[in-house]
Amino acid sequence: VGHYQYLKPNSIITTINREIREFKLHAPAPQYAVFSPVTEKEFTEIDKIRTRHRMAVQFLFLTNERTLVVKFVVDIAHDIAHRGFVHLFLFKLSSMDLTWDIADLGRGRFSGLTGQKEADTALKPMSRPYITDWPTVVFECGVPESLERLKVDAKWWLENSEGAVGTVVIVTVSVEKRSLCAEMWELADVANPDATQTDPDPFITRATRTGGCKIIGETVTGDPLKISFQKTMLRDPNETLGEGDIVFDAKDFKMIARGVW
Repeated sequence: VGHYQYLKPNSIITTINREIREFKLHAPAPQYAVFSPVTEKEFTEIDKIRTRHRMAVQFLFLTNERTLVVKFVVDIAHDIAHRGFVHLFLFKLSSMDLTWDIADLGRGRFSGLTGQKEADTALKPMSRPYITDWPTVVFECGVPESLERLKVDAKWWLENSEGAVGTVVIVTVSVEKRSLCAEMWELADVANPDATQTDPDPFITRATRTGGCKIIGETVTGDPLKISFQKTMLRDPNETLGEGDIVFDAKDFKMIARGVW
């Protein structure tokens, strides 16, 4: 990840364009760039410039840290991969007769405890009717070399929404290696490594990897990805109507991978 001192709007545009060229031509160049210090007023101006220049980037703005994290969205393979998961996810819900019960928010922006962030794709049930309501499922996509940064993104969604986002799916893809990986992240109770006599609670709630599956070539490894119906739709499934968890199995991974390469 490239770290830069923020000077003025024109300089950030020049730097971002240079980083995007590097990312396109010299993969695995960094997919993220970090700028600081950036005030809220400056972030608003940068956002307007991005819109005017139609730049293919996404923002995570950390208010207290006065830091702007820029993610480059430049490879069609990554869009095909993550949108493949999204389309199949929506198709599986449609087969439960829930087509009009879920909204695809695209790359919506949401405000949390520490700042603002945009998703690759965000989904929410129609039972959350307001524009400021959090999504329940978020998809984030990138190159395998950006996996650690994508994990930070997943934690941001889960922790800043205070659990309102139920599931984050991280998708990484490499056309050269013919690899496609999806990880599922949720808030879960884990052993408290800092338990003491004054704070004896043996468990704490943290963003946790709760599933993962990968395809390399034609070989699929890992368990099927099972996304909770309850966390997605905010109600228990009606099994008599064919409702249930949304599952991505080996056949699904192979179908999505064929669309990528």
